[in-house]
This record gives sequence, structure tokens and C-alpha cells, in this order.
Amino acid sequence: MTTRREPLTTSQHILHLILTMFTFGLWAPVWICLAIAGNKYVVDTAELERQRLRWWYSLTPEQQAIEWRAWNDSHPGQQTQ
Repeated sequence: MTTRREPLTTSQHILHLILTMFTFGLWAPVWICLAIAGNKYVVDTAELERQRLRWWYSLTPEQQAIEWRAWNDSHPGQQTQ
């Protein structure tokens, strides 16, 4: 699994705004830090691979050959048989 950062959602910003107002600005530094850091988003690479394989096997042999040639053309140093 890999992780990446996503920006805060609108509802999260509204929640932080309400917290900042009720704490008379004391929550603002926390809000700023969270807005800069963003949300941790975990990518399930195994699921991505399953989706890619489902897509590949849904193609006809002719479509697979076209995709294979396109991939080989776009990755010249990684050509396989």
C-alpha cells in the first residue's frame, strides 16, 4: 500500500472554522497545520492491480495487442517479450 496526501474537504474546513470560533482562535494553529499537511490517503495497490487485470482481460486479443504495442512504445527501456 502507498500513501499520499489529499486536501481537507469543505466539511472539514467548516468544522475547523466552528472550532476556531468557539475557542476564540485557539484552534486556528491546529487548523493551519492540518490544512498544510492534508489528509492521509491510503492507496490499496493490490486493488489497483486487480482492477487493471479485470480491464486487461475484458479486452479482445486485438485490443490487447494494440495496448501492448502502445505500452512498449511508451516504455522503451522496459521492453519484454
